[in-house]
This record gives sequence, structure tokens and C-alpha cells, in this order.
Amino acid sequence: MRNLGQLVAGLAVLSIPLSVLFFDNASAATSINGVGASPAIKNIVLTPTQNSDTYSVSLSNNTTRTLDSTVKVSDFTTAGVSNSLVFLNAQQENTHGLASVTVVSPSSLTLVPHSTQVVTVTIKDANSLSAGGHYAAIIFQTVPGGLHGNQVTLNQNLASLVFVTTSGQGTYSLQLLPQKNQVVWLGLPSNFNLLFKNTGNVQTAPRGYINVSDPFHRQVSAAIINANSGLVLPGTERLMQTATTQTTRPIWPGWYTVHTYYRYESASSFILMTTRIFYVGPLTTLILILVFVFVFFAFKRHNFVFKNRRQKNSK
Repeated sequence: MRNLGQLVAGLAVLSIPLSVLFFDNASAATSINGVGASPAIKNIVLTPTQNSDTYSVSLSNNTTRTLDSTVKVSDFTTAGVSNSLVFLNAQQENTHGLASVTVVSPSSLTLVPHSTQVVTVTIKDANSLSAGGHYAAIIFQTVPGGLHGNQVTLNQNLASLVFVTTSGQGTYSLQLLPQKNQVVWLGLPSNFNLLFKNTGNVQTAPRGYINVSDPFHRQVSAAIINANSGLVLPGTERLMQTATTQTTRPIWPGWYTVHTYYRYESASSFILMTTRIFYVGPLTTLILILVFVFVFFAFKRHNFVFKNRRQKNSK
């Protein structure tokens, strides 16, 4: 990151199984089984002359047992469109890794019941990083302390994710993969599954909204995209379920238009994607069913009459 313009780092603290997790930007502390980490998000802005920065994470033990915790830094990547995280070992290369320039202190903790300790995280040598987004996980592995002999316990893992972006040097590019037109019978979709692909080299949060209008161009439903500020990492795809809010009850059958406006987080303008939904509607469906029933019984009656006439003519 030579001639560094700006660094923005987001820290998301999550209390979940270590092997796989889902991440969104959050604003509150998280905890599990009485062990918590705070804050859930830490934003850092470095000035052009800064090459490092330091922040802290509080680890709390609200249980009745003493807990031992080791702290380490690991790079990670995502797996699948659900954006679950897979942590990498030191031998696995990641071009967007941050672990090589991130230091934690202390590297181990002992927390007595109902106590809190602070871990200091330092990002150093930021100028040595390439342009684009970089990220790593601060991993806390916590077990009850004072175990002896053959006692067995379940490890509890928490991860703090650090995201770093460079201003003016990285490439921001976000694509919404095409959606198909569809036919619905009884109701318009209450959720839209949006598949975003990050074609740049900086992690970003998709922004935007959805408007659904009837054949007369009146809005019938709307939605906000990515209200939880979930990130899409460089070179990955993420499926985001977007719930709609009905503004007007759809009445008329016909083609309904879905306007999806989206952008990456720092973009100043939206990109528009348009798809269409053919809405049949409950009333039209009932009419079609009644017509089908009428035609069916009319056909049956016609066959019955025709059969009787043939029998009479044969006698």
C-alpha cells in the first residue's frame, strides 16, 4: 500500500464454531455460553502518513469457571454463495491475507469468573501490502482452566474479523448476476434471492433497493438490499435474501416489473437491472379452474349424448 491514501478496517466479532461462520457487519457485542467479545465492529481510518494502527478487543468471562484462551491470527477465505468462512493455515496462500502484518498481545489469557481482559491488535507495515482489500481473523480458542488427568471438555472458539481496504488504489466492481423472468399464480414473491459477484479486488457491501410495479406502473412492493451490511469478498459470490414489504395489494393479472437498483458501497450511482413476473392472481386462477371444470363436464356430457345417439341408431 505505498502512497497509502486511506485504510478502513472493520472488525466483526462473532461467537460461533471455528470451522465455518457467516459474517455481516454488526454493531453490538456477541457472546456464547457466557463468553463474550466486544466491540462487534471497529472502524479504523489511517491518515496518508500512517503505516500502522492499534485497537483492542475485550474478552469477558461471565461463567462460574476459570477459562484459558489462546489468541492467534489466521487468514481466511469464503466457501459457496452462502459466504461461509474457511480459515487457512500458514501454508495456504491468500493474496488478500492480512495475518502477516497483524500482531496480537497477549497471545494467551486466563479469565477468572466474571472478569474481562483486553487483547491488543496491531496492524503494522501497512505499506508492504498490495493494493486492494486485505483481511484476517483474530481467533480465540477458549477452554475451562484447571483440567487434570483424563477430563474431557469442548473447546469454544470465537473469531474477530479484520477487514482492511485501500482508498484510491484498489478496484471496486460489483455485479448482480442475471435473474430469470417467472410466472406466479397466487401471490408475488415475498423474497428475492440476489446473487452478487465481486469482480474487483476490494471487499464491499452491496447497497440498493427493489421496486415492484403492476401493469399500470403502480408500486406494489419494495425492499432494501443488504440491510445488515454484509460484505462480498474479492473474487467471490454471495447470495443475499431480500425480503419485500407490500405497499399495495396486487389485483390485476399481467406482467409486473421488478426494478433492482444496486451499487457497491462507495459508488455514487446505481446500476439498474429489470426483470418481469407474470402474475396470474387468485381471482384469475379461480376463473381458469371454473372454466376448466365447465369444459370438462361439457365434454363428458357431449360424449354421453353422442354415445346414446349411436346406440339408438344401431338398433
